[in-house]
Amino acid sequence: MQYSARPRTKSLRYATPILAALAGAFNGSAALAEQCITSEEPVQSGKISYYADKFHGRKTASGEIFDMYAMTAASKTFPFGTRLLVRVGDNEVIVEVTDRGPYVGDRKLDISKGAAEKAKMINEGVADAEIYRCAGTKLAVQKSPIPKPRPQPEENIQDAALNAKAPRLVR
Repeated sequence: MQYSARPRTKSLRYATPILAALAGAFNGSAALAEQCITSEEPVQSGKISYYADKFHGRKTASGEIFDMYAMTAASKTFPFGTRLLVRVGDNEVIVEVTDRGPYVGDRKLDISKGAAEKAKMINEGVADAEIYRCAGTKLAVQKSPIPKPRPQPEENIQDAALNAKAPRLVR
C-alpha cells in the first residue's frame, strides 16, 4: 500500500455556516443573518407565498420528499441546494431550494409552511420579501434536466412473442 506525502484535506463546503455561527456566538448574538453570510443588496425582491398540505409527502422536482415543516423553498431560478435568507419585514428565515415554482403570477418564491410560520406570514399567505443568497452556495442557474426519449422497439413485443418459435420439449 502506498501512502501519499500530501496531507488529506476535506471540503470547506460546510465551514462557512459553522464559522459564521461561531462568530455570532462570540458576539453574543446568534441572529439568522449571521448564520448566513449575504451580500448587502438582495438578489431578488417581490411577492412570495407558501405551500403546504396538498404537497406534503410528495416528491419535489429535486427528488426529495416535501416536508411542509422543513425550511425549504421552491424557485424557478435558483439551483437546487441553494440556501437563501428570506426577509419579510423584520422577520428572517433561511431556506434551501428543493423544488421548482411558484407558477402563480409574478411570485419569486414559494416557501414551506414551517418557513412561513417562522417568517410570520402564515396569516397573509402572500407577502413582500427580500431574498438574499447565502455565501458558499451555487451561483449558476441550474436547468431542470430534460429526460431523454425512450427508444422505441422495432416491433411490438406481443407480436415478437407470438412469432417466436416454441421451445422443444426433450424427454
